Order: sequence, then C-alpha cells, then structure tokens
Amino acid sequence: MALAVSSLFVCSLAILAFLSLSYIEREYKQSISNQQYTLVSALAENVDDKLRIAQNSLLAAAANITLEELRDSHKAQRFLDNRYSLLALFDNAIFVFSPEGKIVAESPYREHRRGRDISFRDYFKDTVARGRPVISSPYLSTHNPGHPCVMLTVPIYSNGKLAAIFGGSFDLLGQNFLEDLSHTRIGKTGYVYLFDNHRTIIAHPEKNRIMHRDVPVGINRLFDKSIAGFEGSGETRNSRRIETLSSFKHLKTTDWILAASYPIVEAYAPLKTNRIYFITVMAVGTSVTLLFVWFLMQRLTSPLSLITRHVEAIPDKSGLHNLINLERKDELGTLINAFNSMILSLDQHQNALRESESNFRALADNANDGLQIITDSSHLAYVNKRAAEIVGYSVEEMLLTTIETIIHPDHLQMIIERKAKTDAGEFVPKQFEIMLAHRNGSCVPVEVTTARTIWQGKQVELAIVRDITDRKKAEDEIQQLAYYDTLTGLPNRSLLQDRLGQGIVQAVRDNRKVAIMFLDLDRFKSINDTLGHVAGDSLLATVAERLTECVRETDTVARIGGDEFVIIISAIEHAEDLNKIAEKILAAISKPLVLNDQEIFITASIGIAIYPEDGTDVQGLLKNADLAMYKAKDQGKNAFQYFSREMNVQALEHLILENSLRRALERNEFVIFYQPQMDLKSGRLVGMEALIRWQHPDLGLLPPSRFIPMAEETGLILPIGEWALQTACAKNRAWMDAGFMPLRVAVNLCGIQFRQKKFIELIEAVLKKTGLAPSQLELELTESMLMSKAEESTTVLHKLKEMGVSLAIDDFGTGYSSLSYLKNFPINRVKIDRSFIRDVPNNPDDTAIVSAIIAMAHNLNLKVTAEGVENHSQLEFLSTRNCNEIQGYLLSSPLPEAEFTRFLRGGMMIQE
Repeated sequence: MALAVSSLFVCSLAILAFLSLSYIEREYKQSISNQQYTLVSALAENVDDKLRIAQNSLLAAAANITLEELRDSHKAQRFLDNRYSLLALFDNAIFVFSPEGKIVAESPYREHRRGRDISFRDYFKDTVARGRPVISSPYLSTHNPGHPCVMLTVPIYSNGKLAAIFGGSFDLLGQNFLEDLSHTRIGKTGYVYLFDNHRTIIAHPEKNRIMHRDVPVGINRLFDKSIAGFEGSGETRNSRRIETLSSFKHLKTTDWILAASYPIVEAYAPLKTNRIYFITVMAVGTSVTLLFVWFLMQRLTSPLSLITRHVEAIPDKSGLHNLINLERKDELGTLINAFNSMILSLDQHQNALRESESNFRALADNANDGLQIITDSSHLAYVNKRAAEIVGYSVEEMLLTTIETIIHPDHLQMIIERKAKTDAGEFVPKQFEIMLAHRNGSCVPVEVTTARTIWQGKQVELAIVRDITDRKKAEDEIQQLAYYDTLTGLPNRSLLQDRLGQGIVQAVRDNRKVAIMFLDLDRFKSINDTLGHVAGDSLLATVAERLTECVRETDTVARIGGDEFVIIISAIEHAEDLNKIAEKILAAISKPLVLNDQEIFITASIGIAIYPEDGTDVQGLLKNADLAMYKAKDQGKNAFQYFSREMNVQALEHLILENSLRRALERNEFVIFYQPQMDLKSGRLVGMEALIRWQHPDLGLLPPSRFIPMAEETGLILPIGEWALQTACAKNRAWMDAGFMPLRVAVNLCGIQFRQKKFIELIEAVLKKTGLAPSQLELELTESMLMSKAEESTTVLHKLKEMGVSLAIDDFGTGYSSLSYLKNFPINRVKIDRSFIRDVPNNPDDTAIVSAIIAMAHNLNLKVTAEGVENHSQLEFLSTRNCNEIQGYLLSSPLPEAEFTRFLRGGMMIQE
C-alpha cells in the first residue's frame, strides 16, 4: 500500500514534474520568442526612423539647390560642402549626379572623380525609372574604395524634367546607425543582422558577410519565409547548420529585413540546466514533501512570470523603468542581464532618434523656405516660422486653420483638382507655382515642392514653400528688356515680329488685310550729331509718342533700331484708309518741337507693304516695306510710298551689281577714258580729264553714275579711287616718256577719298611711284565736299598746294557757290558745270551766270575751264568772255587709252 501510495505519489509527482517542466519550457520559449521579436521590432522601427529622417533631410536640401548650382560643378560643390548636417548624417559622402549619371559634385571632395559615370549603378537606374526617392542595396564604394555602402537618392525636377539626383551614402563599416546594429548582442552569441529581399547582407557582426548572398534557398526555412513576407519568431537552422531562435521584421521605408539570430543552445541553456536539476530533485523527491516540490515549482516559475509580465508592460514604461530589477546568479539572471542590456541599447537608440528629430526641427524652423505638413483633411499638422511669415500669420494661427484659408481664391480650384487627382492615384507634378493670400490682402507668388511622407504614423504631404516675389519681378524686368525698347518703351524687333506673325494669322482667319508702315526719320543723323545724343534720344521719344497717338490701340508701333519705326495696321477694310493714316503720321511728325532751346523741324519717309499682295510672311513684308521707304526717300523725303514689284527688281539688280563691284577691281574690269582740255588763246592741248568706266562682263560699259554711288556706300571707293589715280598718273607719265607733250591730267575725288587720314601720303606715294611731276596732276573737288569740314579741308588743300599739285573746283555753281571759300582756299581753277553751258548764248540767264563766274574767277586770279562745250556758238561766246580752257564733245568725247593715243598722234582738230 505504501509502495502503491509511494508509487502513486511518485507517479503523481513525475506527472506533475513533467507537466510543470513542459509548462516551463513552453512559457520560457514563448517569453524568449516574444522578447526577441519585441527587440527586433523596436530596432526595425528605429532604423525606419533613421532612414526616414535621412530621406527627409535629402529632400529638404534638394529643394534648396538652384538650377544654376546644379549646372555649375563648383557651385554645386560649395553647396554640398555647406550642408554640415547632411555631412554629419551620411558618414560616407553626399553627392549631386547629373541626369546622365555623371558625378557633378561630392562631399567630402575627392580629386579626379568629378564627371565619373555612375549610370550603371542600380540606385541611379531605379531613381530615374521610379522618379522618387530610392534606398539602394549594398554596393562597393569608389568614394571610399573597398567599403560597402548603401545610397539614398532623391530626384530633382525642373519643369517636369529630371535636372539632377541628390544622394547620400552610409559606410556599412563606418560609425553610423547601420553599423551599430552589428554590435547589438543577444546573450553571448546571439546577434542582429540586416538583409534585403535579394538576400544580400547589409549589416552583420561578421563584416566579411556584408554584401554577400550566402544564405541559399532552402537552407534557412524562416529566412526564406521572411523574403516572402513573414514577420515573427521561430526556430530554424541557419546557413551554418546551427539551430537558432530567429526573429524577422520588415522595414517600412525599404525592402530591407531586420533579423535576430539566437543559438538555441544558448537561448534554451537555462531549460537544460533546469531539466537536469529537476531530474536530480526527482531522484530524491521520494523523500521530499510535496511542499518542497511546490516551493521548487514556485521558485522556478515566478521569475519567468515576472519577466513575461514585465515585457508585456514595456510599451507603458520608459527609460530605467524598462529594466527588470531582479538579481539572480543563475541562468535566469544571465537572461535578465542580457534583456536589461538590450533595453539600455534600445533606449540609447531612441534618445539618438529624439536628438535627430530635434535637430530636424531646428533646421526646419530656421530654413529660408517655408515647410508645411498637410494632412488628408487639409489641416496643417506642422508649419515652420518661415511658412507663417510668408502669409503674415503666426505659427499658432496657421496650425488652427486649413490650407484653403491661405490659398488665393483664384487658385483654390487648382488645389482642389490637384487633391482630387492625388486621391485618385493620378500623376500630379511635384513642383508648381501658386498664389497665396497674405493676411494684409496682398498676393504672394510662391513655388511649392511636394512629397508624400509619414507623420505620426499617417500618410501626409510635405510642402516646401518658396517666396518667389523677387524672382517674378526680375522675370517681368527681363520680359521688358527682351521685348521692349528701353528708350521709347515701344515693342522692339522681336516683339514686332511676333505680333506681325499673329496679325497675319488673324488676317487669314478673318479674310482681311494687314499692312505695315516702315518709317525712317529724315536728317536724324544730322540733328543727332549737331545737338548731341541726349537731344536725339529726346527726339526719338517724342516721335514715339506722336506715332502712338496716330494709330488705334489694336495697332502696334515698334522701334526696331536707330531712327527706324514700324507700324502694324491690322484689320484693313479699304486700302485707301492707309493714305489717311500715312498723311496723319507725316503731319504729326512734321510739327515743330524744341530741343536744347531750339525749335526743330523734322520729317519722315514711309514705306508701305500690304499682306498678302506684297508678302506672305513677316520677313518678306518688312523687306518690301523697307524698299518702299527708300523709294520715298529717293523721291524727295517727307512722303510715303507703296511697295511695287519693280522695287524688288531694282533691289535685286542693285545687289547683283554690288556683288560684281566687289570683284571688279581684282578682275581688271575698270578702264580709264580721257577727255582732252584745250587752251582757248593758244588753241593747244593743255590737259585731259581721267574718267573711269566699268567694263561689266554682262552689262557692258557702265558710266560712273551706275557704280560710283554704290562704291561710296560700300567703302570700295577708296581702292577704286586709288587705282584710278595711279593708273591716270602712270599713263600720263608713259605718254610723256613716249615723246608726247607734257599734259596735265585731272582726276576726280569724292569726299570719302579726300577725308581719309593718309590722303596726302597717298598722293605723294602715287607721284613717287609713277614719276609724274606734281604740276602735271590736277585734283578736282566739289564745293559741297570742301564745305562739309572747311577747316580740315583748308589744311589739306594747302599741303597739296605746297606739293605743287593743281586744285580745281568741279561743277562750279551747282553747290554752295560761296565766294569766301574761293578766297580762302588755295584753288587754281574753277570748272563751270555743263548745265550752265548747255543753253549759252541763247539763254540770257545762263549767259549772265557764265559771264559772272568767269569775271569773278579772273578777279580772284583763278583760271576757268568750261565743261560740256558742244558747238561753235558756245566756243565763240566763251572766247569773247576770255574763258581760259574748254572741254567737251566739240573737241572730243572721252576716249579709251588706245584711241586717246591716236588722238595725240593725229593732233587736235575742232569739229566743224
């Protein structure tokens, strides 16, 4: 019976011991599993927070970088070097990459790396493809060679296009929160590690495993399940074939997984010890009372219960209150100490997180741009000081209102539509411009950059608000400078072309006509040179005002340069209306105005071209109106002229002639004709006038009137004139060397030749080169040429006189005809223009004028040559008036060189 009772007691005790031991093991394993998963979850949340802070810091910095800094590597480098908080956060480096994948700048700076291609990196490809922030898988850094790193990237957009990528990298072997994970221990051999869903190790106590995928599929059952989405704890066999208690937790910010591995041998070591101890107790249990068994069971289970209850209460505690205040020297004590160490480490991480959050708030509150966090209900969860200043409210007032309150009413609908598209999952630009309503009622233009983020566990929108008032003002000023004339405020050429193009389109649509008037002021250069540029500018401004008053508001008046204006007359119903407008403009321009206390009169010439008759595009209309304007000038100025097709033909002929003229000299197409001059008293040949002709290959022999004005206009008159002077002198010398009598050769000069700086040196050089005596050269000048700059002309003439060169006034009587210059200038002779000789002696007026010129010249000791003598009555009249020399067809027409040589050989004979 005792045995039976003892056996029953022993069996009962054994059953009780078995059940108790099973209960202890189950509770212990569950407790360890819960503790380890709680630790992993807390560490994962800590890593998530750190990554989120890093991403938000990159976003905030990216919003502050300008396009100018992105395009200039040096400016981008300075920008990175000044981001102290980012450099402290990202221990490897921070970067700016171009859209093509080139390194624009990096900090800390490394030589010879700028421009390096990183487009092959997965993080660059993912950022470009996704168009949003990316956290990369581990890669080997080239900035810090040999070190594994992870990169956080943020795309920067401008006008909807990728402008740059901003990045920051963590050195997985450096001093940062990722490397700190590898120092977290569970017990003696348990550890924490981090990997991504590609099985790549990111953080691990064994540094040589970082960046390796050394956990093959099928080796670690729970590792494979975590890749598929599993979270929690369980027993498994790791890649080293070691049975472990493993816990897994997915990060929210990226595809990383935080895991803890605690060898079961160590994790369940207390159970093994307790099991052995328990069996020993059972061996002697037969002599021990149930009270001892009960006491032993109580002793074993109470610490575990305490630990379990303590772990369950952790979310309601903080700091040192999370520690288990239970001193034991057994395995449970070891477990408690490990747990307390883990809690202290976790508390340190949480303090660091709070410090980082504090730094972020300090950075945000002192930022130059406004920061707003907007909830889904449009309330402001957070605003910094700058965001409140932009609209004139306090931070407290902003937090009590909604975003609709500070949006200008005209832009509120845009925000509503934007929110609707966002809620529907449609794409909306991250950056846009909008108008805010200031507290004082004014409008504030701002540029807003948005990003979705997490705030207190909820999805919110982060808005970076930049006041662009100054930029808008600068854009308006640039617009004014780009499209308007700074002097008159009228549209410039660029805006004129745009409006004329629009006018043509509108004319086509309405089946109407549009006309342009090309206006050029007459004699403006003379007024500008005489009164000065200030007065000239005042004149142009006055003309602009008068033109504007002459046309409708729908018409356009533009200044396209100098004294040129263009007027666009739109919606023309009757072409006759243009006459009235042109006459009105000419009348308005010709009204007197006062400049520098002087009353000034000015006129204008207008060319008119009409769409579509005179051109179908902008450039064609402007060109044809310009041609018509020059035609108006040619017809006497102060007039308007409509474009005609003949003008185009004349312009084309002028252009062809000008192009040919530029190569005529080098092709030896110019020839000199010579017309003899006879002394009336002796009847002898005393001189000849050298007259240039152009033997054009297509147009034949051209007189000077066809090409000399063009040569003066293009500046070719100087080389042509020098050639004519040298040729005439050389031929005159050649005839003398051939035995002919010495003759005087007269060469015509234009104003440009006479006023060139080294004119005297040119004459000396030609005479020296040809060997002609100065007395055998006569230079013919016009009255207007000498009077344009009388003092300078006098100096040059005296020098020529001293050289022995003869000087003659050509076409006398058709210019100024001033007696004072005849007295002061060292002139040898005057040549009476053929217009006065033509009708003598039959025309009494011409007869009186010629007689007076001869008498006046003789009284001033000047000789007289009459041009254009063609009949004997003219010859007889000039002889009776004691004219010194004659020249004209009565003697001979201008002759080419060979014929003039024969003329010299044959002797001179007046035609009967």
